[in-house]
Amino acid sequence: MAKQKNPWMKYILILVVALILLLISILKNRRYQQKTELVFDLNKKDINGITIMSNKDTVSFSQLNDSTWTPVEPDTGDINENKVNQLISGLLELEQTGIATEKPDNHETYNVGENATFVQLKKGENVLKSFYLGRSTSSWSQGYLRFKDENKVYRTNQNLSHVASPDPNSWQQ
Repeated sequence: MAKQKNPWMKYILILVVALILLLISILKNRRYQQKTELVFDLNKKDINGITIMSNKDTVSFSQLNDSTWTPVEPDTGDINENKVNQLISGLLELEQTGIATEKPDNHETYNVGENATFVQLKKGENVLKSFYLGRSTSSWSQGYLRFKDENKVYRTNQNLSHVASPDPNSWQQ
């Protein structure tokens, strides 16, 4: 008796080969995907003081016991607490998507040099984090961050330089 060949066998074989090639392609491309991780390992409750500085202006806030924010320097009256909360939330959700440079000569290129917006997050009198916030000139949705006394400039998934304004008037209600 002659053995009958299954007419679907060649299609099944082609499908299996195609699935194997697809799997290989997915695994190869995985290494080129951008890895992101949070920039700050802080809790929102830990932050009860913020100082934002530039060459022109400085503004500082502190959180009172009842969780309201008040200006420390200069005293500009009531603060728009939504803006402060927006800044803190943005910083805590900020993800670094890679390193832009490690060369100190390039700090000004990424707007994180000594003349950039400098931010300090505090818990009481202790400084939790000190860093420079920069913005990308080519992409409005991307920013840069450099920690004080470090040369690495991190590319971030958000541009928070417009939120972290050192102008005291921008924080008023």
